[in-house]
Amino acid sequence: MDCPQVQILGSDDEKALKLAMALAFPQAARLTCTRHLRQNFSHTLADKVGLPKQERQRFITQIFGDNGIIAHGTDHMDIADRLQHMAESTENRSVQKLI
Repeated sequence: MDCPQVQILGSDDEKALKLAMALAFPQAARLTCTRHLRQNFSHTLADKVGLPKQERQRFITQIFGDNGIIAHGTDHMDIADRLQHMAESTENRSVQKLI
């Protein structure tokens, strides 16, 4: 609890892990790993929504860009806009529900 220097912690945005990090290291900077976010998103689209690979890839590119990461400085509104565009670009009710 009494770390002599500020720590930087990372996660895949999992709620319980974020809470534990905040409680154990309240002063630590927290990063989110976009690689894991991208993988989680892809697995959800495949396993829970059942999208074919080509359609999954199109949505992943819309959200994460061509290089697979969310660029530094991208704010939540930009990501929300991308998700809204994704929802509007499909008739798939499961995708719309997911978003």
